[in-house]
Amino acid sequence: MEMPSASSNQQESSSVNQKFCSPLHNAALEGDIALVEQALKAGASPDTGDRWKLTPIMALFVRHGLQETRCIFQERIPVRRLLVVDCREEDAKRTATTVAILSLFLQHGANPDARSDRGKTALHYAISDGLCEAARVLLDAGASIDAQDEDGRSPLYCAVQERSLLVIHLLLNHRASIDLEDKNGVSPLSLGIQKEYLDVMQLFLNHHTLVATRKRLDFAGEVLLQAVDAKSPDVVRFLLESADVTLDYQNEAGETAMHRAIAQRSTQMMRTIWTLDSTEQCLHNVTTGGENSFHSAARLGSTLELGVLLEFRAQRSGEPSQDLLNNIDSFGATPLLAAAISRCQITDRRAKMQLLLANGAVLLRNEQSPPFRSSAADSGYTVSVQVWQCLVLWLAECRDERKDLVREFCLKWIAGVPVRSDTVKLMTVLNLGVCAGFAVEVLPLLLLLPQEEAAVPGFLRSLDPFKSCSNGLQFDCLINDP
Repeated sequence: MEMPSASSNQQESSSVNQKFCSPLHNAALEGDIALVEQALKAGASPDTGDRWKLTPIMALFVRHGLQETRCIFQERIPVRRLLVVDCREEDAKRTATTVAILSLFLQHGANPDARSDRGKTALHYAISDGLCEAARVLLDAGASIDAQDEDGRSPLYCAVQERSLLVIHLLLNHRASIDLEDKNGVSPLSLGIQKEYLDVMQLFLNHHTLVATRKRLDFAGEVLLQAVDAKSPDVVRFLLESADVTLDYQNEAGETAMHRAIAQRSTQMMRTIWTLDSTEQCLHNVTTGGENSFHSAARLGSTLELGVLLEFRAQRSGEPSQDLLNNIDSFGATPLLAAAISRCQITDRRAKMQLLLANGAVLLRNEQSPPFRSSAADSGYTVSVQVWQCLVLWLAECRDERKDLVREFCLKWIAGVPVRSDTVKLMTVLNLGVCAGFAVEVLPLLLLLPQEEAAVPGFLRSLDPFKSCSNGLQFDCLINDP
């Protein structure tokens, strides 16, 4: 907690001890306007620091904050005094005293950006709502609105942390950056999202045309995706129900809120989005790469995310669309193919594939991506890009289990390549590489070479032995694909 209060950092709070303070600090701590003015006129420096380099202005704000957060006990439970006692008159007097003393310091040349030993400026200490007027005076005096302390935290960050709405409003009006990150990569905006402070989020939305942003043409849309990534369902619901953004919003990559929820493997967020999607379009929206939600779940998610999507698909008001499972993306991949070549544990991949197969998914859309394609005239047939991707990954995974099968497959492939004078040397080198134990290493290049027409029918038969490997389901899918 950055604002001096009952729970503030003890080292800084203890610095108000008179043992370590100058007379000017003591006068500020006492709230004695006359004594402060007398000391300043006598030549006391308004920027003198105590043991921890807190200036008299900072000490003044510490005093204000401690008095503001005083508690009383109700049934042995501490309760802030202002919640049970009308403190408005008292607060008004305290604020007037604080502002008057602050003005005296500034009139005598106090530096509003002087730093404590933790890198804080006076504005970092003026982030409770009771010090809003003092913060305004500091800003009018030229205080740096985006000054960062040693932890990288700005005054706005501290105000969000304290949920001080008046100060947040003031800082936003003065164009404080909502994107300035601390050492942990947390910005004021992301902090508000993580904490799910909806009143703070409303202030950010109200000021989004004023605050500094990065590549954020649609502010509410980007905040929506950020809230999904942070797994903050209340913020997502707030944004959608306030009509500031719709679920069809897409970022530069074409990702929607559902795509991001799947990438985060958050089934709770997926369900939140589904309940808020009256159009049921979240399953159909595709990225710039042509991926629908099933593609994303197959590639990035687990069986949990796939299972939730299948549940949504069954709940659709219209006829269930098989194309949701068998659409191809921009690279010609179906969701099943995306799962089959996903970079994950073989057991996880197998589980995803089994779930998709049980619901009618196919590996290849053969009318658009046939396994073999005719190459140049009289040069035979080459495998499709999709089959090439599968075999390069799958056969490499079989190396430890059945190195002999991988070697045999490669030699059969070499034997099926059409004989041409310009490729004799290449075939010799590849053959030597396979025989020397580097079958997996030469495989990507080898599979680019065409096969004679007579060798094509035996291609699937040559894969049959690999069905006994731990990733055998993948080969079985390719062999038996409709």
